[in-house]
Amino acid sequence: MKQEMLSQKEDLIKCLQEELVKVRLREAENDALIRDLRARIQELEEVWSRLPCCFVLHFMCTLRLLLNVANI
Repeated sequence: MKQEMLSQKEDLIKCLQEELVKVRLREAENDALIRDLRARIQELEEVWSRLPCCFVLHFMCTLRLLLNVANI
């Protein structure tokens, strides 16, 4: 009986450790994705800042029209 309880506790510990590894892996993957997205945002902001003002205004107006048509 005592041996069986000990075995169950060990199984539970092993299961929890495996779940912890999975969670940490997901967290690391999410952190990497966030870093990549931040870098992409920075790249796009740099491109955006170099665009001529008239193009930016045209793009914003077009986007606003599309959003109005889509009722967003």
